[in-house]
Amino acid sequence: MANHPFRHLIFSPNIDRETFRKHLLLQHRGLVYATKCLKEPAMSFVQTMMVTLPERPNPKPLTLFLDLDETLIHSCGENQNPENIVSIREGNIEEKMGLNVRPYCHEFL
Repeated sequence: MANHPFRHLIFSPNIDRETFRKHLLLQHRGLVYATKCLKEPAMSFVQTMMVTLPERPNPKPLTLFLDLDETLIHSCGENQNPENIVSIREGNIEEKMGLNVRPYCHEFL
């Protein structure tokens, strides 16, 4: 784990091995819980929460800012079947990172 490519993004390069391991384990447990236990709301509930917004007078052009990582793309390891592989160089160290485009991203854009 000392050479984990994203360690410095989560903590600092000086984080000890056990703390980093516990962090990764906690993240993994949260993802397992979210995928197995959390359910989407019923459409009948969604419809009861819908409201009609009034028209905006004199609409002005709007700008939408989106966070790239974890919004439009998902970074992953090479062993997770990435759609694309990107090389990242930091100093004299080169790491490879996998990228997957999120479902429906192209339709959204």
